Amino acid sequence: MLADGMQQEICTNAKKGKEMQTQTQDLEPIRNALQDRVIRVVSEETGINRVTLGGIKGGKITRVSKSTYKMLAQYFGVAE
Repeated sequence: MLADGMQQEICTNAKKGKEMQTQTQDLEPIRNALQDRVIRVVSEETGINRVTLGGIKGGKITRVSKSTYKMLAQYFGVAE
């Protein structure tokens, strides 16, 4: 289940006729890197919402925007 804000953003984009570009690339390396990190710190350093990071870490979020994937890949030194 998506967080209310995230669900609302997807619905808003769909209503505007915009297609949200998502990254279906394997999030496993990023998920593994998040396991020993403090979510609050990663959020502060990347600007990515704590709820999003927690969802990725816990496996509930399996697709992210390309910009989110790129930011996390750079942060953790994971190949894009």
